[in-house]
Amino acid sequence: MSALILTKENVAAYVREHTSLFPEDAVLRVHEVGEGGTDGDGYVNFLFRVWDQERSCVVKQAREYFKMWGEEGNRLTVERNRLEVDILRIRSAICPQYIPEVYYCDVDNNIFVMEDLSGMHIMRFELNSMKIFPNFPRQIGEYFASCNFFTSLEYLPDRVFRGLQAKFINPEMREIMEAFIFLPPDPDRARGLEDPDPREFLIGPHFWKRVRLRQEMVRMRNIFMRKTECLIHGDLHTSNIFLDQENMKVIDMEYTFMGPEAHDMGYLTANCISEYAAFHFRREFSEEECGRFRVYLLTKLHDIYACYCNSYRDLFMRYAKPLYRDLPGYLDEKLSHFCYEMAAFAACSNFTRTTGMCGYPDFDVIRDPGLRVRAKMLSALISVNILENHDRIGGIGDMIDIISKTAGYFMKATKTAKR
Repeated sequence: MSALILTKENVAAYVREHTSLFPEDAVLRVHEVGEGGTDGDGYVNFLFRVWDQERSCVVKQAREYFKMWGEEGNRLTVERNRLEVDILRIRSAICPQYIPEVYYCDVDNNIFVMEDLSGMHIMRFELNSMKIFPNFPRQIGEYFASCNFFTSLEYLPDRVFRGLQAKFINPEMREIMEAFIFLPPDPDRARGLEDPDPREFLIGPHFWKRVRLRQEMVRMRNIFMRKTECLIHGDLHTSNIFLDQENMKVIDMEYTFMGPEAHDMGYLTANCISEYAAFHFRREFSEEECGRFRVYLLTKLHDIYACYCNSYRDLFMRYAKPLYRDLPGYLDEKLSHFCYEMAAFAACSNFTRTTGMCGYPDFDVIRDPGLRVRAKMLSALISVNILENHDRIGGIGDMIDIISKTAGYFMKATKTAKR
């Protein structure tokens, strides 16, 4: 555990002492990230924004527990802070336009100081407000392709690749994701739910009875645990993306480790599925508005995957080792298998997140308990259908087809049942 514990009262003095970001006479203000309604989703750790009239920064400290669970929760390694700084620097060398700048790192106290992104917006809350970002598919597709390719065996010298495997094991954080994404939720972890409807807790157990679902979950968990294809973010959802109409930045990389190439895109795709399900029941917007936004969400899924494939293919043909580049059919098979695994990872993470015991902003904005239950049921059912049929997925269009058809059948069935 670090000797220094940062608080709102001492973080400004810490920044003055350890950085030259601010003039000596600057009047500094401090905000603990997560105290506002739209600057975090309740899962942020110990983050502080420090600023004066001219400039600002964010200070992050790792502690031995998650802020949300408190000190009675599971113990965590503070080494994740050092790994996060390392991966930020690696990815900044690969795609600096998508990574916040690190100004200072304090290894002894598990602290680093980085660029403040508060001039941009958290993607999750923008999507909840029906905002559209035309550049995002290209940006995130390029980000995934660059990060995957330049930390892969197809590009790196063998010894460097093995060094990354050894350095970025991150077993404690991996264990959290291996349980969270692929196993039934712990009923003792019902946190962050505002006045939950008891029916919400029945959705997960209802589906977990299906043998095929459990088989697919275990199979994908084995892939997740065994594959070390590249450095992955591990927790890339829409609350960890800041953007505006021109720019995008990715944050919160403390879960980083060597894992399956398809995981990060799958994890992000899960958020698109939950948003898509929720916008069938968002009554503060018109039915026409919700319909257009659902089309946008599915189009975005298609475009992200297309941009990824185009970017990855270009990088592969330019920079891959001849062993792989000159092998007929290698790249096509790799991209086809990527889509197959991406769809399954998306379904796994969306199912457990939707049916879990924690608050979920994509659905929490639906104030009517009955509508919220139906939205979660639809989201879970889409995930189950993808998992139980994902051996038929040959491309992103097949996945989108499952999503839209499941929603159509579900909405028709629920309307019939109400008559």
